[in-house]
Amino acid sequence: MPFSYANYNFYRAAEYGIHSKILWPNPEASELGEVPVLKLLESLLPVASQGLESIGVAREEAEKYLGIIARRIERGVSGAQWQLQQYEALSETHDSDTASHLLLEKYYEQSLANLPVAEWE
Repeated sequence: MPFSYANYNFYRAAEYGIHSKILWPNPEASELGEVPVLKLLESLLPVASQGLESIGVAREEAEKYLGIIARRIERGVSGAQWQLQQYEALSETHDSDTASHLLLEKYYEQSLANLPVAEWE
C-alpha cells in the first residue's frame, strides 16, 4: 500500500476512531476500497485467532483477549469513544472544568472494576 494511502487511513482513524472508513485491499479485486473499520476488524478476528494459535498461544488465552476486542466491535465502543460520550453527557449539566473532573472520577471508578471498556457504564 503506498504511503499516501496509509497516511489517509491514519488521519481517518485519528478523526473518526473505530467508526472511520479506511482504504483496504479488496480480496476479490486488485484494488483498494473504502471499508468501515468495525467491519474490517470483525473480519480479521478469525485471522488473529489462527495466527495466535500458530505461534503457540493457548486457545483460552487468545479467546479471552480476542473476546474483549469482539465486544468492542459489537458495541462500537473504544476508550476514546466512551470518554467522548461521557464528557458530552456531563457537559449538558456542568461547566467544562467540572465535567472534566467528573469524567476523570468516572474513568477512575470504571478502571477499578477491571472490566473491558466495552462493558463500562
